[in-house]
Amino acid sequence: MDDDTEDEIFSEDDGWESRILSQDDGEDSEPVLRPHVDIANHNNDHISENEQERGPFRATPKDIVLIRLMFPLPPELITQILDFAEYWAYSQTTCSDPGRFHHANMRYLRSGPIQGGEFTYPLRRVVVTTDSKDQGWSSYPETQGTREGSWTWFELTLEDGETDDEIARVEVVRNIHAGLEFERYQAVIEDGRILKQAKKGDRLSVWVRASFPGWWNHVRSVQIEAWLAR
Repeated sequence: MDDDTEDEIFSEDDGWESRILSQDDGEDSEPVLRPHVDIANHNNDHISENEQERGPFRATPKDIVLIRLMFPLPPELITQILDFAEYWAYSQTTCSDPGRFHHANMRYLRSGPIQGGEFTYPLRRVVVTTDSKDQGWSSYPETQGTREGSWTWFELTLEDGETDDEIARVEVVRNIHAGLEFERYQAVIEDGRILKQAKKGDRLSVWVRASFPGWWNHVRSVQIEAWLAR
């Protein structure tokens, strides 16, 4: 397993951890996020104006400390200004552990504890990127080449940092039905239960899913990016 980790935002001690764990057949929850973006072939029609204006800059916790020192304002006011301006600390982790999964509800990637500075609920934005495909064939030609009728997908969960209990679960990416080639997809979560309920100390996980005979989820990598108010 190959992980690329920036750990300051999630845990000052442990950082992110990524590992394959045992299967868990917990109950599914209804998705509450907007459709994912195919980052290999996207155009501006797929990206919100807010997404386009955000730009490529990604602040680190050290950047935020430096910005705070530049302004002779009360600390609590600076905190609110930076949050309103979406000047959030960024981190990512990538797990590259190729595998194929059948009848799966398997945790593939797990974060370390969320760190949030002055905020009890610091999580502002999450992006999940997958590199995957299904088995490449099916008996349902009418929906092949689309995401309809595909039974291989990925879900994101929020887990309590003290009990490990699952707080929320949403579908983030569904593979193209009978896709022959690996493709990268991106799910952008900017609202919903996970952002509203994620508190300091909680963890995020990405789960590989596959249902019914003949359906296999082939995974090459998964990445989680997160933006947190500090």
